[in-house]
Amino acid sequence: MPSGLVAVVLGSDSDFPKMKECLTTLTEMAIGFRVHVVSAHRSPQRASDFAAGAAEEGYDVIIAAAGGAAHLAGVLASWTTLPVIGVPLSGSPMGGVDALYSTVQMPPGVPVATVGIDAARNAAILAVQVLSLKYQSLRERLGNYKRRLAEGVAEKSQRLEGELVGQTLPPGQTGGPGGPAQPAFVKEEAPQPRRRNRRSGRRRKPNGQPQPSMV
Repeated sequence: MPSGLVAVVLGSDSDFPKMKECLTTLTEMAIGFRVHVVSAHRSPQRASDFAAGAAEEGYDVIIAAAGGAAHLAGVLASWTTLPVIGVPLSGSPMGGVDALYSTVQMPPGVPVATVGIDAARNAAILAVQVLSLKYQSLRERLGNYKRRLAEGVAEKSQRLEGELVGQTLPPGQTGGPGGPAQPAFVKEEAPQPRRRNRRSGRRRKPNGQPQPSMV
């Protein structure tokens, strides 16, 4: 049975493709969710009504995604006591930086937990972490998720080490205890200019024989 209920609010239906990863992650974590399209600017009354009644509708967390002048998360946060997670989206001429600032720079007393630009999966994971305070069963799922992340890193490292087998280091360097030799980049020093033999006052020929100096 799903644990918790998350409202995923989009500023436009065109934002849906960028938020699919959020919905996929919530589904994998067995979290119930509903998707709504609400515009903070084009439908302000709808935005305020939705946020004000979100707790009564059974929602535990709100995820709000918008691009451009992304005031959606902040507007919703001003009308509810539920935690609001903002997802700034790219696509504007500023590449989503405007959405990031509009979402994260909230006035004192009205916070929005903001993730990175287009970070749909992180928004879902953060929502699960918030819900885990209420639903203890989610803590085990989060623990399993973290373990899978660590295992993925170990697999990538093992695969990379396997691809580098047979590549050796320059003389005098080793790959470490029990580890295969790894490629290294050696900085080549510039050739030093030949110095004059100060004791004899004579220059040396290229073959190493002294050359008489002109008196």
